[in-house]
Amino acid sequence: MHKNNVRSSIIYDRIPMLLLFFIFCFSTPIAAEIDQPSNDVYESTVANSGEIAYGDDVTYKVEDGALYLENDTTGTTLLRSSHVLSVAYCQNSLYFAEYEDGVTSFFRNEESEPFFTTKGKVSQFSIANGELFYLHDQGVYCQNGTLFFEKEGLTFFSMQSDGTCLYTANGTIYRLSDGTSQMIAAAGEDESNDATTSATLYEPRLTAPTSDNQYYFSNLNIFYASGYGMPNCTAYAYGRAYEILGTRPNLCPNNAGRWYDYNVNNGYYPYGQTPKLGAIAVWANDSSHNQGHVAVVERINSDGTITISESYYGSTFFQTQTRSLSSLYPSKIFLGFIYILEDGYTEDQIATPTLSTSDVLGGKSVTLSCGTSGATIYYTTDGSTPTTSSIRYTGAFTARSPVTIRAIGVKSSMSNSDVMVQSVSMSQAATPSSSYNSGSLLAAGDSVSLFSSTSNASVYYTTDGSTPTTSSTKYTGAIILNNDCTIKAISAGIGMQSSDVATFTYSVWDNPFHDIESSDWFFSYVASAHKNNLINGTSEVSFSPDIETDRATFVTILSRLDVFDVDNYELLFSDVKEDQWYSGSIAWAAENGIVNGMGNNSFSPFSNISREQVCVILIRYANWCGIELATDGEVTNFTDGEKISNYARNSVDLAQRAGLINGRDNGTFDPQGSATRAEVTSIFMRFFERYQQ
Repeated sequence: MHKNNVRSSIIYDRIPMLLLFFIFCFSTPIAAEIDQPSNDVYESTVANSGEIAYGDDVTYKVEDGALYLENDTTGTTLLRSSHVLSVAYCQNSLYFAEYEDGVTSFFRNEESEPFFTTKGKVSQFSIANGELFYLHDQGVYCQNGTLFFEKEGLTFFSMQSDGTCLYTANGTIYRLSDGTSQMIAAAGEDESNDATTSATLYEPRLTAPTSDNQYYFSNLNIFYASGYGMPNCTAYAYGRAYEILGTRPNLCPNNAGRWYDYNVNNGYYPYGQTPKLGAIAVWANDSSHNQGHVAVVERINSDGTITISESYYGSTFFQTQTRSLSSLYPSKIFLGFIYILEDGYTEDQIATPTLSTSDVLGGKSVTLSCGTSGATIYYTTDGSTPTTSSIRYTGAFTARSPVTIRAIGVKSSMSNSDVMVQSVSMSQAATPSSSYNSGSLLAAGDSVSLFSSTSNASVYYTTDGSTPTTSSTKYTGAIILNNDCTIKAISAGIGMQSSDVATFTYSVWDNPFHDIESSDWFFSYVASAHKNNLINGTSEVSFSPDIETDRATFVTILSRLDVFDVDNYELLFSDVKEDQWYSGSIAWAAENGIVNGMGNNSFSPFSNISREQVCVILIRYANWCGIELATDGEVTNFTDGEKISNYARNSVDLAQRAGLINGRDNGTFDPQGSATRAEVTSIFMRFFERYQQ
């Protein structure tokens, strides 16, 4: 192309691509271009393949070969783990293509078997009126495998419900109807007459020059004129440079290996090691820089590769290669690039992405945008520098904690943008609290209240053990408990990070006793003992907390603190008869030295047990179990301490310091006083919960 005829890259990018967008969007949806699809998209009879497709209230997405379903309610679900090329949604059906072992397979919905397969890798597919069409090697094929049409340079097509086909070839848009193609817009057409930009469009050569092209096949080309025309790298590179500049290039008239040094020594063009569009790449075979190879940079790709055009002496008339610079002719010595365009032309740089946020429940919605039309944004949230292997931005996402986002814009034939680095900050809601401590035992029907100390934050909770989110039940009033329950809760508000998870575990007792109230000081002890089958009531509906406890009942409860076999012990007391509900427990306790009886070979099973006897028997039981009691509790000087029997004094002291027994309300211990059922139950449960549970 002549330099003075080079068109604006902005014009070229805007006009055909905008026209493509309007043509395709108003005739058939392109899922990847739509962030918030309308109902028209759902009802369309045509769907093109891409990396995103929108269904009814769901989004299908292809990332790194995996197919995902995204739903605001259920989150992200993996449908296929690998090999997926593209996806489409049409007439309430999901279509996707997989490529594996040289075969492309097409699937409908979540069926396990493909409805059609074909050899080779399909570039794109389109569904029209329920029929599959696919693009392969510049040809569009029907589902039965027959060729529908082919076109050199074909890169995109869209089947329409009226039987026509829109497609692009070599940057030009066509409509195919009844076998006839009609051009809609040519590459580079400027319908807006807006030529305000100074950036120039580089037109890459990706096909061989025709025989009537004078830059390659006439005496204008010094290598052709001397009998060394194509296939020959120097003849091609010279002709290509002539074609780009529109004037005779000042390039070395000799072997390819000498081109770089020739230009450096004569100062004709800038040179360097960075690829730029239209630059001549030069390799030498060895350190003599005599023989070598030259090629022309046609594209600089977003993945770091470059596309070169070239001819190769005696073998290859014309070809293009797309590779990394280091993998092009690794056996040769790469010398550098000759920048033949007067400004050392390089591709336009993509605008740096920008970030905006809006407050949403549980965090901030993050939107990334780029001022360069058609650019793809890639971003990271882990502190790493973004590349094309990073997360591809497809729409606004929610940051649920403070994060630093790095992003780049990428577009073919343009250099990547600078890296955007921006932090998203937010405060965190306070962890919820509860009206009852975790671990509390409550009566059936009791209610639990949840609180957040963060202004404008709400509490969300679960009762099934799952981790709560802002989609969980919102707390609006006290939670009534009728069964054992674990409540997990978070606080969340608009524009703030959700709190840490608070966990409250409650044991619920269905109280059968009319004489036990949740306000009683001994309620939790009685509830826990009854729930653990350690003690029963005096009837089905009465517990009788204030009546005295007899010695038989006390020892029986003691034997239930652990699962002891009490049936095979010898009775030692004359007043303890066999086959009584308490006989085995008393025999077990006596044989193990836990009880000694009342003298005269008697136990007095139905005598009330005194408070000091409770301490003696319980301390003996702890010693028998090998339990070391804590002795760092506060010592109380009871006003009647001198009344404690000598044999019981040490046991009372240990039991009191271990936190097992307290005094009476009037400051006395009342050592010979009878222990009530409420007192005995409380003492047992303190021991059970602190030392044996």
